[in-house]
Amino acid sequence: MSTISSDQLSQMFSNGRYHDLIAIARANDVNPQSDPVAAQLLAAALFSVGEFAAAAPVLDDLEPSFGLNADFLSLYAANCRRMGLLQRAEDLFARALQLNPNSRSIRNNYANLLIDLEQFDQAREILVKLLEEAPDYNDARSNLNRLGFQDHSNPSPLQELAKSE
Repeated sequence: MSTISSDQLSQMFSNGRYHDLIAIARANDVNPQSDPVAAQLLAAALFSVGEFAAAAPVLDDLEPSFGLNADFLSLYAANCRRMGLLQRAEDLFARALQLNPNSRSIRNNYANLLIDLEQFDQAREILVKLLEEAPDYNDARSNLNRLGFQDHSNPSPLQELAKSE
């Protein structure tokens, strides 16, 4: 990279300047071979703005460098999920959970995938446990509500949580 550092890109990402980060990274030809850290930030920014197809090849190329990083695997899995590559997403989430089984965000995102796969009981178990651990975890609560709409055999998952309180 010639004119931008990974630290500068990281600051842009932290400040939510995803489009700026993408433009600068592309102008500086950021790629996984020249700067894997900067390329990971590029992939995360692309994901954040919904450019899942553009993020996919970057993530594919980064897997050898970051394949043992739970946060990377979770991002990669979430991107695969958004692209409809549900089996690949499941495999990546499983690897991420092996590396960091206590991560609330990874478990929450995995539960989202399980809802897509219609594995409702397993998704409900994860989400209810997350809300027992952190009752103010709004993403998990939203996903539990989504589960209720998807799973017609048990339309009120929040009742499950209320029983456990």
